[in-house]
Amino acid sequence: MEQELLDYYDNEGNHLGAAPRDEVHKKGLLHHVVHFWMITPGDPKWNLTELGLWCQRRSPNKADFPNLYDILAMGGHIDAGESPDEAVLREIWEELGIRFEPSQVKRLDARHPKDWIFPGFIDREIAWVYAAILPEPPAFACGEEVAQMVWVPLGEMVKKELHQAREITCFPLGSDQAVVTAAGEWLPSDGEFQEILLPLLNNIKGNDSP
Repeated sequence: MEQELLDYYDNEGNHLGAAPRDEVHKKGLLHHVVHFWMITPGDPKWNLTELGLWCQRRSPNKADFPNLYDILAMGGHIDAGESPDEAVLREIWEELGIRFEPSQVKRLDARHPKDWIFPGFIDREIAWVYAAILPEPPAFACGEEVAQMVWVPLGEMVKKELHQAREITCFPLGSDQAVVTAAGEWLPSDGEFQEILLPLLNNIKGNDSP
């Protein structure tokens, strides 16, 4: 199977060329990705009224971090020649099976997450961060890269990301029952929730106040 090509850049953001994905990660070339957060109320059957985040559990077939939960609804590479706005809509469709209009997805910021360095694998990224705030959970039709979607109440995610809780409660898509997940079941995160998403959510809550 032919590998996707990714554009790569120098530290000043100048475009240097394109290379296959494996080469980009083997050499630690700086490339661009999209991160997508999805915020909705919970399913009515859970009897919860607060906002929460949809997070994915990665497929057991993923080459990196299989089976772990990710605080993002979706994360994916930007293909060579593709814009971040194009990439986020494509990746949402491929991973979550949802077709969004561009106006439904808000670009928040771009940031350089922590570099991940393993033997034979170096991940150096610029992440373009997007969010969608919806009045109700969408109809998911997840692709093969996603094992499961779970909804995490905002208060539970705050406990995890700000207070290093050892366990948090989640609500799996299609289930009536909550599950408790341990911190070790989650992909490591590096502050994007605190820096970008939480201020957005606090602003929403503030605007809703009487």
